[in-house]
Amino acid sequence: MCTSPALETATDLVVSPQRCLSDDQYRSCAYYVDPAKLQEQRKKKPEYVRTKPCIVISGMTKEPKIGCEYAAVEKTEDGFFVVYCMVRGTYLTRWDVELCEKYWKECPFRHLEKKFSE
Repeated sequence: MCTSPALETATDLVVSPQRCLSDDQYRSCAYYVDPAKLQEQRKKKPEYVRTKPCIVISGMTKEPKIGCEYAAVEKTEDGFFVVYCMVRGTYLTRWDVELCEKYWKECPFRHLEKKFSE
């Protein structure tokens, strides 16, 4: 599933494994959003317009424990937990959340936000 902030909702219609899973080709995707540009866009829009989370890839039955100040854990109407990344401006997938729980201090997005905030 593609969760690009350029899309309103996650979709598998635009996914190309050859591009998405490549270390250098993913930037050539039409839906790639440069983190620095996303940061600038976020600064222009104080209240970032959130898309709805895709429960299929983002919903969790157990509340995640994330120490990052830019991660917002939310509970949906259906009782699922989702995590919104304020730096990326998107909901995280379950895979992203697992990494975020373990390595939030090393997160490149978090470091970019701290750098731009100074």
